[in-house]
This record gives sequence, C-alpha cells and structure tokens, in this order.
Amino acid sequence: MISAISPYFLTISLSPMFHQLAERLSADHPDLVEAEKVYLKTLAVCAVNDYLQRYGFKTDLQIEERQNFVMQTFLGMSDLLVMGYGRVECCPVAPNTDYVHLPLDVWADHIGYIVVHLNASLSEASLLGFIEHTSLEELPINQLQTIEDFPAFLRTPSPSIHLSQWLQNKIDKSWKNIDELLSVYPANTIASIFRTVLPEVDSSILQGSNMPMLQRAKPIALGECTAILRLCLIPSDHQSIAIYIHVHPTTDQKFLVPKTRMALLSDTQEMLCEAYACSTDNFMQLSIAGNIGECFSVVVSLGDYSVQENFLI
Repeated sequence: MISAISPYFLTISLSPMFHQLAERLSADHPDLVEAEKVYLKTLAVCAVNDYLQRYGFKTDLQIEERQNFVMQTFLGMSDLLVMGYGRVECCPVAPNTDYVHLPLDVWADHIGYIVVHLNASLSEASLLGFIEHTSLEELPINQLQTIEDFPAFLRTPSPSIHLSQWLQNKIDKSWKNIDELLSVYPANTIASIFRTVLPEVDSSILQGSNMPMLQRAKPIALGECTAILRLCLIPSDHQSIAIYIHVHPTTDQKFLVPKTRMALLSDTQEMLCEAYACSTDNFMQLSIAGNIGECFSVVVSLGDYSVQENFLI
C-alpha cells in the first residue's frame, strides 16, 4: 500500500513477503552487523520496487544474482534494475537522519539514487526523494528532489552526450579510459580486447585527420549480463567526425551473449543499421560519420533489456 505522508514523501507498507526475502538474503551472512545491513538494504529495494511497479515501470529484483552476490562478496546489493532505463541505487536511512551516505563507486548505468527511510519497527518505508548525480558521499536529505518527480524523471529522454566536447577533453566521468576500466575489471581480457580490437577504419579518413583517435568506454547493464560500450572518435577535419561503436563482453564472459543487438538510430529515431552477436563474437562494431551539430543514438539490447545512449556530434 502506498500513501502520501506529505507533498514530498511517500510511505510504503513493508509486507511479510518483503521481510521473508530480507531474511533469506541475510540469513547466511557470517557477520551479524553486515547481515543487518543486507536486511535493511533488501527492504529498501523492495519498497522502491513496489513503488515503481505501481507506476507502471517493469523491474527485475534479480533474486538469484542478488543472493549469489551476497554469498560471494559478503556485501548486500542495494540496486534495482528498471527495465529499459538502468539501475536505481536504493539507500536506506535510519529515523532522525539528516544525511545519507551515497556509494559514489556505482557505475554509470545507475540512473540515480532513491533515499528510503525505514521506521523503527520496519513496518513502513518512506521514500524521501532522489538525486541523479552527486559528488558528495554525505548528502543532506534536504537536497533531494521530491520523489513525486521521479517517474517523470525516468520517462524524460536522457540528455545527449556532446562528442565534440570530448575532443576538448570535456568528458563525462561515466566514460572511462582503458586504465580506469582496468581498475574495475582487473583482468587481462579487457586489456587485450582494447589493445588488439581496433576499429576497421577507412584509410581515407585517417589521411584526412590531424588528431589521434580518442577512445572511451562504459559498462552497460543488460539484465544479468554486463557489456562494455566503447566509442572511438576520429576527427577527419574541423567539422566532421568518424565514430566507431563497439560492444564487448566483460572479463567474466569470453564472448558476447548470442543475439545481443546493437543499433544506430537517426535524430528522428529511425534505424540506420544494426548488428547481432553470434556465439563466437567477442565484439560488435558499427560506424557512423557526421558533422558538428548532428545527432544519433546507440541502442544495445538483449531480450527485454535495452540501453540507449543519445549523442550530439
């Protein structure tokens, strides 16, 4: 049951089913303090899941993945996958709390943080608000955006990424270079892929370019799978840029999951080209060339899961 307790908060009843799941995920934890954290994180995730489903969003609690994560790492997952949008970090807070601790190491496929107040009896959860991005690990509660705006925030198309600004070294922190990726995926697989799988570039483009190729990448969530979306930019002159888009598996996968799809869309969302992964593909590549000011989108999908990134050249 959801009810408004003020213009800014929403309260959700924590059903016995939520507590049963929290007990299941925390039961095997060897440390009682950490087990309690897992329990509270699970309740927060369940509350946000219930809220979003009631607003018509499809979500995936990924129970099996969550349980494996807890057992293997002795930590509690606190994110929720909103299908077609990305992951929401659910941050539980205790009563009479003025600040919330936000984990700033979550990857860019997290679309924001929702702060969840759990009452003392753990019978209710109040969604205090949300924030998209922050550089503060300790964020004042009064700086949150109202939770009432969160559905509209999700449904608003993501802003375009300005690729021409990349050439001026103005790059969003969510797009990493190779060394930064290796700090998160410290295996030789990623290093080998990034150094050996280079774009199949038309020689005429290279001859017209006086700038080196610029590469950036980010992980994207496709259900239980994570892939790496990689862009390679080659400016051919002052107005035109050749862009090569790759999708790679992460270190725990030798090949892409079969039928992983990548598509390029025009500024009117018409499909320009697409590619599908086979069982022996360790990357996919599509390319596009455009002038400063033109727009396009990249969509990577697997079954019911998809991620779209919008770009402005």
